[in-house]
Amino acid sequence: MRQIANPQSPTSRIDLLYALRNDGETEKISRETASLLHEFAHDQPFLVALADFATNIGDAALVRQVYDHCKILRLPWKRRPFSPSKPWSCSEIIAVRLN
Repeated sequence: MRQIANPQSPTSRIDLLYALRNDGETEKISRETASLLHEFAHDQPFLVALADFATNIGDAALVRQVYDHCKILRLPWKRRPFSPSKPWSCSEIIAVRLN
């Protein structure tokens, strides 16, 4: 439904990736993720959602791609214990996905 209501929103685009995955469209997923990394390059919540997608489908290469993308953008990488008063940054969350 989100895809119909607002097809260009980050959430709708993640939904599209899941639909492509269900249809076995791996080449389209690759093209779409490249486009998404360009369009939402600095959108940390989106980058976490993309890393979640990659983790959920077991695509370690995509998780690594998002991780590398975030490192290139110089997002903070210092790992610290999780605290609700100081949530982890996008890069910290993605680093956890890699382990």
